[in-house]
Amino acid sequence: MMKSKLKAKHISGQRAPALDMASVSTKAPPENPVSNPPTRIFGLQDAPCYYPTEKEFMEPLRFIESIRPEAEKAGICKIIPPEGWKPTFALDTELFRFKTRIQKLNSMEGETRTNINYLDQLYKFHRQQGHPVLKIPQLDKRPIDLFRLKKEVAARGGYQKVTAGKKWAEIGRGLDYTRKQCTSLSNALKSAYVKVILPYEIYLSKQARPPSDTPVDTKAEPSDDSVTPGKQPSPTASTSTSTSSSTSKVAVGIRKSKRIKKDPVSYADSEPSSPSYSERMSSEPCEKKEASVDPDMDVCEICQTENDLEMMLICDGCELGYHTYCLTPPLTQIPRTDWYCAKCLVAGDDFGFEEGEEYSLSSFQQKCNSFKTQWFEKHGFKDGKVPEDAVEREFWKLVEDAYETVQVEYGADLHSTQHGSGFPSLEKHPNDKYSTHPSNLNNMPVLPESLFCHIKSDISGMMIPWLYVGMCFSTFCWHNEDHYTYSINYMHWGDTKTWYGIPASDALKFEDTMKQAVPELFEQQPDLLFQLVTMLSPERLVANGVKVLALDQRPGQFVVTFPQAYHAGFNHGFNFAEAVNFAPPDWCQLGLECVKRYKEHKKQPVFSHDELIITTALDDTSIATAQWLQGELDNLLERELSCRQSVQKQYPEIAVVTEETDRPEEEVQCHHCNAYIYLSQVVCKCSSRVVCYEHVDELCSCEIKDKTLRLRYSDDYLKDLAKKVSETASIPGTWTDKFRKIMMETRVPSLKMLRSLLSEADKIPFMFREAAHLREFVAKANDWVEAATKLMIRKHHQGRRVLERTQGSAGKRLEDLQGMLDQAERLRFDCPEIKQLQESIETMQEFQMEARRALDRPVHNLQECRELQEAGLGMNISMEEIDQLDTIVTDLSWIERATTKGVHVNDYHLICSLVTDAERTGVSPSNTLLMDLIRKQRAGQDWEASALTVLNKNSVDLDRLQAVIDSGKDIAVPRTVMSKAETLYNKVIEWEKTAAHLLKKANDPLYSERPNISELKRAVRLADSIPSQLEHKEYFEGQAKKFDDWFSRTYQLFNPGDVKRVGPALDETLEDLQANVEACTVDENFDKSAPSMSRPVTEKSLLRPNAANGEAGRVPIEGPTLTTETEDADQSNESRNAPEGSEPQTSLPTDSTAAMDVDEDQIYCLCRTAESGMMVECDECHEWYHGTCVRVTKREASSKSNYICPVCNLSIVIRRDNHRPTLGQLAAAYTEGHSLHFSTVNVPALGGIVARATQFMEKVDRFLQRESITLANIKQVKGFLRKVEGLDIDLVRERDVLRNHILRLIPSSMPAGGVQFSNFPSAPPPSTINSQLSSRASERIHAAREQAELKKRRRKSSKDSIDLGNGALAGTEEKKRRVYKKRDPSDGENKPRRRKSSGGQSSVSTDSNTSTPTQPQIPFVSASGASVGSRAEPAAGPVTGIDSANRNYPKRHHLAFIQRGLSPAT
Repeated sequence: MMKSKLKAKHISGQRAPALDMASVSTKAPPENPVSNPPTRIFGLQDAPCYYPTEKEFMEPLRFIESIRPEAEKAGICKIIPPEGWKPTFALDTELFRFKTRIQKLNSMEGETRTNINYLDQLYKFHRQQGHPVLKIPQLDKRPIDLFRLKKEVAARGGYQKVTAGKKWAEIGRGLDYTRKQCTSLSNALKSAYVKVILPYEIYLSKQARPPSDTPVDTKAEPSDDSVTPGKQPSPTASTSTSTSSSTSKVAVGIRKSKRIKKDPVSYADSEPSSPSYSERMSSEPCEKKEASVDPDMDVCEICQTENDLEMMLICDGCELGYHTYCLTPPLTQIPRTDWYCAKCLVAGDDFGFEEGEEYSLSSFQQKCNSFKTQWFEKHGFKDGKVPEDAVEREFWKLVEDAYETVQVEYGADLHSTQHGSGFPSLEKHPNDKYSTHPSNLNNMPVLPESLFCHIKSDISGMMIPWLYVGMCFSTFCWHNEDHYTYSINYMHWGDTKTWYGIPASDALKFEDTMKQAVPELFEQQPDLLFQLVTMLSPERLVANGVKVLALDQRPGQFVVTFPQAYHAGFNHGFNFAEAVNFAPPDWCQLGLECVKRYKEHKKQPVFSHDELIITTALDDTSIATAQWLQGELDNLLERELSCRQSVQKQYPEIAVVTEETDRPEEEVQCHHCNAYIYLSQVVCKCSSRVVCYEHVDELCSCEIKDKTLRLRYSDDYLKDLAKKVSETASIPGTWTDKFRKIMMETRVPSLKMLRSLLSEADKIPFMFREAAHLREFVAKANDWVEAATKLMIRKHHQGRRVLERTQGSAGKRLEDLQGMLDQAERLRFDCPEIKQLQESIETMQEFQMEARRALDRPVHNLQECRELQEAGLGMNISMEEIDQLDTIVTDLSWIERATTKGVHVNDYHLICSLVTDAERTGVSPSNTLLMDLIRKQRAGQDWEASALTVLNKNSVDLDRLQAVIDSGKDIAVPRTVMSKAETLYNKVIEWEKTAAHLLKKANDPLYSERPNISELKRAVRLADSIPSQLEHKEYFEGQAKKFDDWFSRTYQLFNPGDVKRVGPALDETLEDLQANVEACTVDENFDKSAPSMSRPVTEKSLLRPNAANGEAGRVPIEGPTLTTETEDADQSNESRNAPEGSEPQTSLPTDSTAAMDVDEDQIYCLCRTAESGMMVECDECHEWYHGTCVRVTKREASSKSNYICPVCNLSIVIRRDNHRPTLGQLAAAYTEGHSLHFSTVNVPALGGIVARATQFMEKVDRFLQRESITLANIKQVKGFLRKVEGLDIDLVRERDVLRNHILRLIPSSMPAGGVQFSNFPSAPPPSTINSQLSSRASERIHAAREQAELKKRRRKSSKDSIDLGNGALAGTEEKKRRVYKKRDPSDGENKPRRRKSSGGQSSVSTDSNTSTPTQPQIPFVSASGASVGSRAEPAAGPVTGIDSANRNYPKRHHLAFIQRGLSPAT
């Protein structure tokens, strides 16, 4: 044991390359559960295959027990685990190393091995005689089967009878020769027999006695030329594919080695010449006899003397000595070759497998794959994929071929305790879920359902799994399991393993067939079937009536073998499997039979069967175990006590001793038959041997009084143990007897008593039939009681009752209660609920009679029916009378409620509510009042459907709509729908009237007579509120869109960045523009003939005959609504003569007469308004300006020394709040607005603005058309330019011409280089002027937007302005009250003067009378691009009225400049 441990440790230290699990198959292909017709070799049927569920797979032994009745008929079966079964392969493939066994395929087949053994005997004999057989005789180009030839001759009486009877040709046909030349066939067979076989048979006849089955012609002498001397070949002429130098052989077929610690004996096959001779030679061949001679001395085995040692010949087989002259026939000299005695020559050693080399899994895989590939390439399989059927056929071909020896290796019976298990174990893998799985082969033998859990020691191979590493053709021969136990094999991975199984029912037939097929092997080894070294073709077994089935095991599949079932098989290639045994209770009888058979053949058992039974009885006291153990223990007790009594009776003097402790196994094993005798042994003082009762005389030669009968348990103890087990097993029987007695004595048992009995049965931890029947009966009775109780205590619920009646559910009926009572009588049990049910039935029958009397009355009383109804509902039963009472009470109650609400009122909603109430309460549909209400409801619903059909149409049909309204007046209809129809009708009528009126006025040539835009908007809103298509709707929507577009375009003339399209914004803008035009032209005395803002604007008044007079001549004014001079006069007359209440001609509130009343001294600045806020005075023109208009702040005004206005200094850019449209753009907007079919106040207002602006423009043009404009007119020129710049209408041409005149007359008004210089040191360089101007333009736009928002928030009803300084009013009335004194230019030279305005702000003015030098002329370009003059550069001499050289500019940035080729306005 120590050596094996050290060896294992040494092996484990050597690491090999790990096995690549991807190179082996770990998952089997899907199985086809449908059995197909047999296609296997020999026509074998497939063994059954099972697919357990996950729950069944968790209890594997119970599942195997469930399939046993079917599966044991096949002997073997296959179990495929459920999906998800993927245990980890826990073996360390780097450390795992194992030794193989060499298998020669043709030596394992029984008949082939017998043939080979006989050929080996012939080979040894002829070589020993000095005439070795160099070549086996051949016939038809194939070797003659000498063994069959010998058997055929012996079967026909021997050589002499065959020769005399001329039966050699017959023998040839028996050997499957079909040559036509019978003479040549006979001579060849006779010659082969005489030369090779006959000399050996004569030799055997001279040893002791001649063989009885082979008459030998002693006269016949073998010829000397029967063999040819020369090289010694193998007598089998085999072509082995692999060789081994090892000479040691291992009897791997002996499974008793599981408990034998010594090394097994090596055996070799031998074949006796005849049965009679073999009987003598079969018992331990060449065993050294016990004699008084010194065993160390060489003694002749024949004469038993030690004389003539020089003539002593030692056998190379058994190493025993023989005198040469004692041999038969005597030898004259010592043979030079190997010499074997007659015993060794005939018998030889028992057959076994030689030990192979040591491998790792990776190295063995290489060997397996190489062998399989090379072997099948010779048979045409080049891709390495060989069909399973082809492998199976090739295997049996090689097994049955005596002349072709194929040698393979098999790693079989590898102990998992030494090498490890392929399954995860709890010790090494505690966290692996498969380590505790019941289907793990490490756990299965010791599951509670297996008797092995009661064995105290581990039995390798049975309780500890063994491992098997296979290669192609490696074989496990026919055998059944030790002790006839179950076995289970699991393939972890690899190629297929084919199994053959024989059920236990055909086991004896199989053994007989084996004995008939190879009697020689059984004569040599009577226990041959206990070995695992012999194969026999299934074809031979099936031919002899043996049932053989087959299956193919693949990775992840289990194979189970059943007790006493023989099985064998082979591997298709490299694979890894694991197997173990288990023993459920049903195995016991077969296990006992196996023990008896082992005793007959003196085979070493694996464990003590009696000890297992006793241990189970002591350890497991459950009723389930006692049920099956009782019979086994009684059988054991009977056998044991009978044997004890027999021994004591036969040997009265023998002593009897009882021991309290167990002995080692070797001390309780019979020395003669090897059987375990756990309960009692016969021992003697002379030795440590023990024997069983049957072999007392074989123990020793001592007297019987020196011998002792040693008992493990006394008789009484065994009897008590059997009694306890019997009592435990009888517990269910005791209860059953009690149950039967009660049932026999009580005709109708009470349910209480049955429940008590069932409670007692539930305390018995065992399932038995009577308790199951009672449990089923009590369950039915309990269900009956529960149903009856619910029926009797169930409370009535009106809503549920109505629901049940509407759904057709009858509920509890009197018939049902009577049926339940009948059911209780059939079940035959008694309980209080039965009596209660009887009383309830009687009460219900009485109620039924009273209800029937009330229902039969012609007029029903509501109070009486209601009381009966409540009584019936209280009984909670479904009865026709109760339903009728329900209907009557419900109908009468509803009629009462309906009458109270006023059922005759023609109200649709009330009718619907009453019908709903009737449906909810279950009023009978045949009720007359309800039927009338339903009819009215349906009439209202029909009207509603027709009304909605009309209302939902795209176009409204007034006639149909009127018809629908009229039809709904006399019936109850939905108020909302009627209201909707009437509203729609009224709207359509109103629309038609409105549309007709608007269409009539829209094309009126007089603008004031056209409909207002507000009327159009109201009409469009009205059309939108009508959900249908209307005539003229699209026209009015289009006109409204045109107005919106015109409003938007006109508004954007003043605010290009604003997309407002609303009217109020444009109203404010035009109001501001009108105020601006009036302010800028208020001091102009227009001619009466010129168009004024109080007169209608005509096309003639807007268009000037000379395009050179202004920009308006370049803007075409279109529209048919503009009138001529004659039309203007007519319209004026019509306006004057218009009746009171008619719309007057649109005009502005001011005219030229009002302008005459304005004092020119009271208006200032560019905006031409009165004084307001802080004012500054220009030092050139002495005009006062609002600080806000010229963008001068208080801080700048305080720090200035002088100020020049933008009119005098043309380089100053005037920043504006709003965009200024041109006069042409305003005229075009007016023309477009005048052409629209609907009027608005904005068009006449815009016309008045355009007319006044046109008058002002014409006046300026007339002034500019003078022949000469000199310096004397400079004030007039600046005045016009001041008004043009202050006007919110951009008169581009007039502005450019006026600026050119100023520049021409006063060249200093534009500084040199187009840049106004500053006294500030931080003045920017000229290169930044462009960017600063762009910034200023953005500032102007932003400021304009802010001012517009401010105006909107702070609009005033009057025309007064607001002082931006302090917010005080400074309106027109204030201007009239204050008298302003004109400043004398001579006052305060060069001194800034301030004055308080009416707003309390200071004003600043400066004077400058110094002259400026003459400046060079710089050309000035107008906006049109034409040169309009030039200005002089500042000169050294003074210029009249202006001194620009010494002028003190204000301390602020004057970034005024002019580019060449651009207008100053740009």
